[in-house]
Amino acid sequence: MMMKKWKSFYLNRVYPRFEVQATVDLQGENLLLFHKIENISLGGLSLFAPEPEPVGSVVEIVINFPEDDSEILVQGEVVWISENPCCLIGVRFLNLTGWNRERLNRYIFESVRIPNRHVEIDGLEDDDINPSH
Repeated sequence: MMMKKWKSFYLNRVYPRFEVQATVDLQGENLLLFHKIENISLGGLSLFAPEPEPVGSVVEIVINFPEDDSEILVQGEVVWISENPCCLIGVRFLNLTGWNRERLNRYIFESVRIPNRHVEIDGLEDDDINPSH
């Protein structure tokens, strides 16, 4: 029964998840600095947290982009915690809007682009990133 619930949750995602090289700082009751993001989307992210916040906790998240030394700040809610593998948590973004949303969208787009392959993520296409033609 648990597998069916997990599969349903995964298939009902609004945004696809991607592996990226960014790190995250997460502030709740505990402070986690520069933890590698397991995967990310415009809806949320997952990461390993040695001392996870309880499900339902609201946390402050700073997503650090290594390529240009920039960051965005967003609030999130812990929506699940995995015991196997230990301490993988899922966080849903609560207020990712405006410039922060655009910045994350472009970062994901540029991170997953493969030359000579058309990619579209949340309305962005190759020409939106590299308007050279």
